Amino acid sequence: MTELDIGQHCSFPSCHQLDFLPFQCDLCSHIFCKSHKEVTSHQCTGKVSGIHTHGEAPERGNIPTYRCTYEDCRNYELVSGIHTHGEAPERGNIPTYRCTYEDCRNYELVSVRCSLCDEQFCLKHRSAEEHQCDKLPAAQANNCIRNVSNPVTKPTYIVPRDIKYKNKKSEKLATKVALMKLKMSATGRDDIPTDHRVYFFIYKSLDSSKHPIYVSKLWTVGRMLDVVADATKTVNKNDVDNQPHLWLFSATTGGALSNSETIEDLLENETIYNGSTVVLGYDQ
Repeated sequence: MTELDIGQHCSFPSCHQLDFLPFQCDLCSHIFCKSHKEVTSHQCTGKVSGIHTHGEAPERGNIPTYRCTYEDCRNYELVSGIHTHGEAPERGNIPTYRCTYEDCRNYELVSVRCSLCDEQFCLKHRSAEEHQCDKLPAAQANNCIRNVSNPVTKPTYIVPRDIKYKNKKSEKLATKVALMKLKMSATGRDDIPTDHRVYFFIYKSLDSSKHPIYVSKLWTVGRMLDVVADATKTVNKNDVDNQPHLWLFSATTGGALSNSETIEDLLENETIYNGSTVVLGYDQ
C-alpha cells in the first residue's frame, strides 16, 4: 500500500513524532508537534523582534515568560503589549478577571460578562447554559432565544449516539483518523489556499446524511454556515423573521458554535478540531 504523504515530523531531537497538524515556530521556523510548539517546550534558539525598540533582538533567555499558577500546570505564556518600555511587569500587576462560576479558578485578561446576570465568567462558562444562569428561564419564557440575529443564549442540540463523541479527548483522537479520509474526499472552493483549509464531516440533521467539506480557517462560523447550507441544499432563512434558525453544533457538547467566531479561533481554543464532525440543524 502506498504511504500517504501527509503531515511532518517534529523537529525536537527526542520526539520526531509524525504530526498531521504540525506547527511552525515563528522564531526559529522549525516544525513541531503540538507538545513542542511553544518556545519554552522546544528550547527555542530563535530571536524575537518587536519587543525592544532599538538594538539587536534579545536571545530567548531574555524574553519574559509567565508561568500558569493553576495546580500542576507547567505552561508558560509570552505576554507582549502590556508595557511599552522597561522591565516586564510581575504577574500581580497584570489585570485579570476571575470566573465566578462555582469552584472555577480560570482567569481572563479581558472582562467577559453574561448579558443576563452581568456576572464575570471565563470563556468556558460565558454562555448562560454553561453557568446555569438564574435569569435564563425568564429569557426563554420571553422567547429571547429564537428568531433574533444576536440571541441572548445559543441553543443546544441532542447529538445522536452514533456520531456523538464521548468527550473532547475521544473527539481529538478520532479526528486524526477522520482527517486522512476527509483530505481524499472533501469538497470545497478551489480558491482556498491549501494551508488555510480545515476539514469537517457535516452531519445534516434533517436526513442524517454526512458531507465531507473543507472551509477556510479565516472564515467566521456564520460564513461557513452559509456555504455549508448551500453545499448540503439546506434551507437557510436566518435573515427572515419567525423562521427556524439554522446553526452549526458541536458533536461533543451539542452546543451551538458562535457565528461571530472564526474557525481559526475555535481550533486554537479546541472547541472543534480539524477533522471533527459538526452538526447542521435548526433550533427548536
